Amino acid sequence: MKNCRIGELSKYLDVTPDFIKYYEKEGLIESIPETSPKLYPFNQSSKILECIKLKSFGFSAKEMRDYLFCDTCKDYRETKKYLEYEIKRNMAMVKEIEDYHSWIETYQNDTLPYALENVQSFYFLKHTSFTDFILDDRIYEILNDWIKLMPMVKPTVHIIFKDGKISERTWGFSITQENVEYLEVPINEACTLIKKQKTLKYSLINQEMNREKEEKIYSSVINNSSKCGLKLSGEIYAQVLDGTADKRSTKTIFLLEP
Repeated sequence: MKNCRIGELSKYLDVTPDFIKYYEKEGLIESIPETSPKLYPFNQSSKILECIKLKSFGFSAKEMRDYLFCDTCKDYRETKKYLEYEIKRNMAMVKEIEDYHSWIETYQNDTLPYALENVQSFYFLKHTSFTDFILDDRIYEILNDWIKLMPMVKPTVHIIFKDGKISERTWGFSITQENVEYLEVPINEACTLIKKQKTLKYSLINQEMNREKEEKIYSSVINNSSKCGLKLSGEIYAQVLDGTADKRSTKTIFLLEP
């Protein structure tokens, strides 16, 4: 049987040398001991192909070992569940991209940055006070599952605005109730549900933000709304679609008084 150098295997199996080295280190591929340059028996090519296939299925090296060295037929049902979920996640991601560009187009074409809008029900998960993390075990029970689903999960600022000032400000995350159900996102008592309702939406793109500037913007929106007969409750959710706490593009949702 022919022996091959790593470059030859890489070339004819269309993988990188690092791929072969990694799975050799994990005990899935074998080389001939004490050969220089290192040689691999030709029959290792079939193992490399199996590693390629299992990697495509999303298997870790440990899971590959369980499959390659067992005496029973492989069970791909868990992999099927994983792939079905990834399809759902990717579909939600595509919709998120479409919604984002639709929002940009609307913002660029509108003469005013705000409008009345029926907002879909969404959940808010608080995370920080802007100066420190909130200590609540319930948050961290589900936080990892939420963060993995960004950008469907959006960084969001929850604000209580009174007498022209921000009286309370919390940084967290939000996700629509529709996506919670579709993507099976965990929810617990740390989450707040904001039900579907008519709101005032205010959009900003790529703006530098600080507390003073936010207060000016919110005061202006509330005063102009009052002149038009709209009564805002002072509760605000600013969803960050791009950027960070200091410079961001936001879709800000002003809740109306009941």
